[in-house]
Amino acid sequence: MRYTGSVTNALVQSMARNCEDALRLMEAALSDCPDRLWETDLWPDEAPTGPGPHGGLHGSAPWFLAYHALSCLDYDLAGEFEPWEPPQPFDENTWSFPNRMFTKAELLGYIDYCRGRVRRTLDALTEDAAARPLPGAHRYHGTLIVVDLAKVHGLIASIGRLAELAIQSGRQMSNGHEHRIRRRLSRKVYVVGVGVTKFEKPGSKEWGYPDMALEAGTKALEDAGIPYDAVEQACVGYVYGDSTCGQRAVYGLGLTGIPVYNVNNNCSTGSTALFMSKQLHCSARSASST
Repeated sequence: MRYTGSVTNALVQSMARNCEDALRLMEAALSDCPDRLWETDLWPDEAPTGPGPHGGLHGSAPWFLAYHALSCLDYDLAGEFEPWEPPQPFDENTWSFPNRMFTKAELLGYIDYCRGRVRRTLDALTEDAAARPLPGAHRYHGTLIVVDLAKVHGLIASIGRLAELAIQSGRQMSNGHEHRIRRRLSRKVYVVGVGVTKFEKPGSKEWGYPDMALEAGTKALEDAGIPYDAVEQACVGYVYGDSTCGQRAVYGLGLTGIPVYNVNNNCSTGSTALFMSKQLHCSARSASST
């Protein structure tokens, strides 16, 4: 999808390509998902298909995950600046939860619809419109619309899981997507240690963020069963702090000369730091295997 609008914001220009990649992957995953898995819940214990608490259906079957990702994208394209009016039959919902199962053909049609919506919405953006905060009725009110439209990670995550189902079924992925999806799925990284501090109100205790990092970091290392000198890199997320909070936070754990990356990305700081750690690990693993 080539961006043809007038906005010079690099984020806007990249979104067209990112959304098209995500929609193309979902299209391949849906097309190749076996019929016998279409209504099978991926997480039958945690999210079995059934009525939601406020009406409509909820679950973890491939058709539902695809619908949920597409409807979220469709809604965020409207941004509460205009009425959200999903096309038929996707207007058959209760607070965005579907009232029935949708077929493969219907969802592939929804992909085409969303593809056109992304193109028209981005091409129509102006510099002023891209800098507008979302109105109060939106779930992410106050966030800039251009930032909200960039949130396609959930969509891609759903796509990856759907593609994994198709691959595991032993069917051949069409249009040369199998290698690309297998490569994505092979980059699995595991969290082997976790540590947290007690949730405290700021100012209720005589301690600072280095003390919190020391307590949580020590617990995480103990949980993982490794010493600090086995850690090769650190990605540290923070908001409203000094320019090198990351270094100050981990110095209490040790001074081993590892690179420390400071991550500041507002509400997505934690997930961004975790994702960055995953990318660094995958890059190192790829380099060591060549």
